[in-house]
Amino acid sequence: MMGKRVNHACRSVISPDPYLAVNEIGIPPCFALNLTYPERVTPWNVNKLKEAILTGGEEHPGATHYVDKYSSVKLPKAKQKRFAYARKLPTSRGVLTQTGRSVEQELEGKVVYRHLRDGDIVLVNRQPTLHKPSIMAHVVRVLKGEKTLRMHYANCRFNILFSSIL
Repeated sequence: MMGKRVNHACRSVISPDPYLAVNEIGIPPCFALNLTYPERVTPWNVNKLKEAILTGGEEHPGATHYVDKYSSVKLPKAKQKRFAYARKLPTSRGVLTQTGRSVEQELEGKVVYRHLRDGDIVLVNRQPTLHKPSIMAHVVRVLKGEKTLRMHYANCRFNILFSSIL
C-alpha cells in the first residue's frame, strides 16, 4: 500500500490473465481481506451480512467493522463477541421486533464494512499519475492462490501503449 493522502488503496504488480473478461480485475485474497466495502443493512441483505459478521475479519468473505447510529466498532477476533453484534440485526421482515419497532426501522443507519468480493466495482489507476481520465472501473473477481493483480491482456497492452505515449 502506498500513498500520502489516500486511504483504502493498494499497489501491486499487474499480470496478464486471458481468462478474465476485459472489464474484470483479478484481486489476490490478501487484498480482498484489506479492502472493505461499506454496505448498508437492508431486509434483503441482512442474512448475508450476519454471516459476514460471524466470519469476522480474519478469513474471506467476512466483515471488519460494524456501524450503527450510536457507535462504530471494529469487530473483535473472538467469535462469541461477534455473535453479539450479529444478533443486533433482526431477520424477519414485516414483523415487530422486541422493541416494538418494525424491522426496517430497526435496520436504519446500520452499516457493515465487509470484505471485497466477486462482483464489486473498484477504480484502477496507473502509478504515479493522478490524471482522472486514466482511471478505469473494473468488476472484481477474487482469485485464490494469486499474489498479484490480474487483468485481461487488452488492458495490459493499453497500459504499455499509454506509458510509451507519455
